[in-house]
Amino acid sequence: MKTLTTLNWTIIGLYGILAIYLLIVSNGPNSDPAGKGMMGGLVLILLIFAGLLVFLNLRESRTAIISAAVLGGLPLLLVGTNLIHEGIVTARNEKELSDQEVNHEPYYTANTSVADSDSAAATQTVLDFLQWYKTNLSLISQINLVNQEPGNVYSVNERNTERYLIYLRSSEFLTDHYLNEWETFFRERQAGFEASPQNEGPPTGFEYDLVMLTQDVDMQMDSLNQLKINSTTVHQDKASVQFFLLEDYEFRLVKQHNRWLINEILNLSAE
Repeated sequence: MKTLTTLNWTIIGLYGILAIYLLIVSNGPNSDPAGKGMMGGLVLILLIFAGLLVFLNLRESRTAIISAAVLGGLPLLLVGTNLIHEGIVTARNEKELSDQEVNHEPYYTANTSVADSDSAAATQTVLDFLQWYKTNLSLISQINLVNQEPGNVYSVNERNTERYLIYLRSSEFLTDHYLNEWETFFRERQAGFEASPQNEGPPTGFEYDLVMLTQDVDMQMDSLNQLKINSTTVHQDKASVQFFLLEDYEFRLVKQHNRWLINEILNLSAE
């Protein structure tokens, strides 16, 4: 029983560390009031739960000590199992994406003849990025960029916008300029919410997918094999790829360190 009691104290310590971590996060500079309230409630529940475990573990009853081990260990076991599962799924997805990049096998083929290697490389960058975006769209779409708590005015979720840009950066197909433009956009939209408070309807500026600049992005990604390249033009270290994917697009690229990167995305049908 001494070993089990020691294990229980270790579990209780883990819950205490988790409570302290949540308190630090909830009082961070990017925490919104709703998030602080939610975190505070979770910390309170953790402390009550940890107190129950302490009470059971201090009793000399064998049943109480075993109950503390089961009650305290089961949530940790479930969380650990879930994290391992998510890690396996993430690793599998990254491997599939890596295999596609290594083999350079596009999900679809352009139906135009490419005049030179720069044109081919610029076009392939666009195709590879669209394939990456299709693969990761479901995860990216789960990042809530705007706080929309009932009864509160909308505000930009700074932490999630940072996550969003980090995720896009991980594709390695976008320039810093492209990502910095969206960072500026998020700051401007926060200023807009402060100047003109909004608490209902779609948040202004976020009514569409920010990458493809359309509300039909899911349909577009499902139709990716029907993409039609209209033209690819290259001038020194700049390139333009125009294509049709339910709507007309122009991707403008720049060459950096001998690689073509996407610097600007235009939805020509929406202009």
